Amino acid sequence: MLLGLLAMLVQRGALGQVIGLVTMENGLYFAAVAATHGLPFVVELGVAVDALVAVVVMTLLSRRMHDTLGTTNTDLLRSLRG
Repeated sequence: MLLGLLAMLVQRGALGQVIGLVTMENGLYFAAVAATHGLPFVVELGVAVDALVAVVVMTLLSRRMHDTLGTTNTDLLRSLRG
């Protein structure tokens, strides 16, 4: 989880931040599995669907950001604040 947080804080590109977010989610899932000695199938299925939806949404947002700004560097978003 801490490596994912570090990746989200250090990376300037949106794709690197998305990878950090997914890494944090996976770390949280593995911590839950280790703490409870396994999860019911319904919970595992819910986590898998959540991760899939998060990746799809972040991919779409990154693509839209790249099409609009020409880059996925998040430093350029400060100019859009108005």
